[in-house]
Amino acid sequence: MQTGYDSYLRPVTQSLVSGGTTYALTQTSYDGLGRVQCTAQRMNPSVYGALPSDACTLGTTGSYGADRIVKQTYDNVGRVTLVQTGYGASGVEADEVTTAYTTNGKVASVTTRRTTRPATSMTATTGCHRRNIPLRPRALGPATARITSS
Repeated sequence: MQTGYDSYLRPVTQSLVSGGTTYALTQTSYDGLGRVQCTAQRMNPSVYGALPSDACTLGTTGSYGADRIVKQTYDNVGRVTLVQTGYGASGVEADEVTTAYTTNGKVASVTTRRTTRPATSMTATTGCHRRNIPLRPRALGPATARITSS
């Protein structure tokens, strides 16, 4: 594995190389505050030497299809509010995870493409009363752990 870095020493490319041939390449770009904005799995080996300057930009489509780009969006205090997959690719872009927060900064809900779940049950004073944590996949039957804080 070979890693390329930007001037802030953040990893911007990771390449799987053997015998001088690059077999896979992942590119990462950062926003102005240094947070990961996009991660792209580049799918066209013939253009690995001429990547787009931003991982949020689709590269030239090759025989393996379009690049796989994941984009993260943040709120004003730096919390991830949205994770999108298939970013920039027509017909496959999807909001995978959307997170909402309470005014005091706790997770209010997490919405995935398949479900919406409240993150906590709140007391009248907005303190954490109970948190539901799935212990196993739904296919195996319902199971949740309840954690109570004082």
